[in-house]
Amino acid sequence: MRLFIIFLSIPFLSISQLNSIDKNGLKQGVWKKMYPDGKSIQYEGQFKDDRPFGKFNYYSPEGKINATIVHLSAEKSKAVFYHDNGAVMSEGIFINKLKDSLWYTYTKQNELSTIEPYKKNKLDGVKLVFYLEGQQDGKPKILRKESYKDSSLNGIYEAFYTNGKLKQKGAYDMGAPSGSWEDYSLKGTVIKRFAYKNGVLHGWVYQFDDQGKVVNKRFFKNGVLLKEKELETYLTSCKEKGLDPEE
Repeated sequence: MRLFIIFLSIPFLSISQLNSIDKNGLKQGVWKKMYPDGKSIQYEGQFKDDRPFGKFNYYSPEGKINATIVHLSAEKSKAVFYHDNGAVMSEGIFINKLKDSLWYTYTKQNELSTIEPYKKNKLDGVKLVFYLEGQQDGKPKILRKESYKDSSLNGIYEAFYTNGKLKQKGAYDMGAPSGSWEDYSLKGTVIKRFAYKNGVLHGWVYQFDDQGKVVNKRFFKNGVLLKEKELETYLTSCKEKGLDPEE
C-alpha cells in the first residue's frame, strides 16, 4: 500500500512543478502558456531565475508549430519560424532579442528566397535575393545583390540573368537611386546608360545596340522628360552659362 501511494504521488509532484515561481517571484523550471481559451498551448519551454534557457516551442491556436527558439546564452538565441504547412519560413540569430548576422528565408516549397544581413534588427550589408525557378534541380541562382545600411538601400546594386551574367548595375544613397546606372545584354554589352540625381532620372538616357552604337537618347531634367523646343532651350541656356546640363 505504501509503495502504491508513492507511485501515485509522482504525477501530482510533476504537475506542481509546472509553471513554478520561487519565493523571489522568479520563474523556474518547465513552463507552458495556454491561449485564452485554455485548450491549446501557446508556448512551452524552461526558465531559470526568470530567464529562458534551452529550447522553446511556439504554436498556433490550431496546434501547428509556429517557431522554435533555442536560447544559447542570456543574450543569444537561434530561431526557426515555420509556414503553416510545416516548412521552414526563416531562420537566424537574435542578440538581445534583435535580429543579428545572416537570416535565411524560404518559400513553402523549401526554396531559398533571400539571405539578409542584420545588425541590431536593421539590414546592414549585402542582401541576396534568389531566383525561385529551377531550385529543385540545382544550386540557387542570384537574382539581385542589394547593399543596405540602417535598413535603407545604400551602396552597390546588381541584378543578374539566370545564367549568372550581370543584367543591371547601379547604386543607392540611403534609399534613393544615385549616380550612373547601366543595363546589360545577355552578351555582356551595355544596352542602356542613365543617371540619377536626388533619386530621380537626370541627364541623358542612352540606348545602345549590341555593337555599342547609340540607337536612341532622351534627356531628363530632375525626373522630367524634356522634348524638342524645351530641350533645345535648356541645352542652349546651359551652354551660354558654361554649365554641364547633366550636373
